[in-house]
Amino acid sequence: AIDAVLLKGWEKWLLVGRRTNVDFTGTLDFADASAVNEFRERAGRAGVLDLPNGKDYFVFPRGMYVDVPPFGIGRMAFDDWMVGTAIMSGFPVVDCSDVLLAVHPNHDYPHIGKKRGNADDIPDAIRNRSLLDPRVSYNNTTDATWELKNGFKIEHRFTPARTIARSIRKIFSVYMKWLVVYCFAEAVFRLSGRRIVTPTIVPYRTSELSEKDGYIPAIRWNLNYLSGEWLRMRALLKERKFIGNGGAR
Repeated sequence: AIDAVLLKGWEKWLLVGRRTNVDFTGTLDFADASAVNEFRERAGRAGVLDLPNGKDYFVFPRGMYVDVPPFGIGRMAFDDWMVGTAIMSGFPVVDCSDVLLAVHPNHDYPHIGKKRGNADDIPDAIRNRSLLDPRVSYNNTTDATWELKNGFKIEHRFTPARTIARSIRKIFSVYMKWLVVYCFAEAVFRLSGRRIVTPTIVPYRTSELSEKDGYIPAIRWNLNYLSGEWLRMRALLKERKFIGNGGAR
């Protein structure tokens, strides 16, 4: 996969992809080729590909990212920043999920006292969200404009026109609709002394949250979505210029 992207001649790029979740206990001897092949076959057959917002590996040239916020790696939000920053900078982002098999054994998370690793209210997650520009936080593997195909070929996933049409459709079919709903709902709730938070954050102690801790009013949450889509469309022009210059900056 790395060789394929190097053949493109791009100076800056990002390979990213989702993991395949597998129920597995015990150990695997990687020196035993037959055991590895059997496990690979089992993972491909019984494994479950994670959701598009689950970004679990990143490959990029040294020095591509500058001014990286001090994220807690492995917690939520840092992966959004990795993909969003590359897209908004106009660098090619390649989704490798359909070709590369990255296996993740299912497990619980007793070290943070949770059943899932990206629990919204643990300190690392709250801190990561506070460091993240929300306009680049809504970027998944499906937003990559390139993809790795069988035979290790890197091809355009969406034409620029289709990408713009996709963003416009999302703006009017999702964000504008919810913006109207939330504007009305938040006005009603505020009259009763209550408030609405982003649907992606369901805090256990809403009364203790502040904007610094990750509280985002629902109206601003939708405006951030709209702004993010606008930036994504503008980034297409950057990418076309970047590719037109041979991928060098």
